[in-house]
Amino acid sequence: MSYSHTITKTDNATPAVTRLLGLGRPSDMEAVGRSGVRFTQQHLRKNPSNQRGWPSTGFWGQSVRSGNFVVLPLAQPTVVITFGPVGLAQHIFGGKIRSRGKKLTIPVAAEAYGKRAREFSDLKLVVIPGKGTWLAKSNFQTLARTKRGGVSRRGRGEKIEREQLKFMYRLVDEVDQPGHRERFPKFEDIAANAAETLAARADRLFKDGGAA
Repeated sequence: MSYSHTITKTDNATPAVTRLLGLGRPSDMEAVGRSGVRFTQQHLRKNPSNQRGWPSTGFWGQSVRSGNFVVLPLAQPTVVITFGPVGLAQHIFGGKIRSRGKKLTIPVAAEAYGKRAREFSDLKLVVIPGKGTWLAKSNFQTLARTKRGGVSRRGRGEKIEREQLKFMYRLVDEVDQPGHRERFPKFEDIAANAAETLAARADRLFKDGGAA
């Protein structure tokens, strides 16, 4: 789900917008849109990569590049600022994600992060009583039984094979994802940026005696 902010000339949170420029011309709202996108992009660029230190999926880079705005020809001049990567709103606000028939796959290994389980052809289902259900990679290592009953990689005794599992995903019915509201600028800050943009345009308009 994408995320958007709507700013109007008479937004109650920013009465300065109304006072600064009575007309609310489309060109003024376009300036607000461009400035709002840049302001939000600067905030997004400061966000950290994933907390586990796994290879980045480029999520925040996609978020920055997706910034856009549109001016709506309504009774009150309105600009809508949008950022559209899938999952952005979920990341900001959090909340429960429930499966629709199939299990959710939660990556537990760096190799699986940012990828779907179906991208791997060698996963097997592993059910551990009391520990949950998992998808894992399986490989077998040839060992030799020692005289004392142990095993060794270099022994010359009876050859045995031991399965090794690398857990890739945990399967769950739902997950309650925490929100990270601080990773997107507050609406009040975006609106204040809009007021500053309009104030600067108003100053130029009054000084130059022409169009800003």
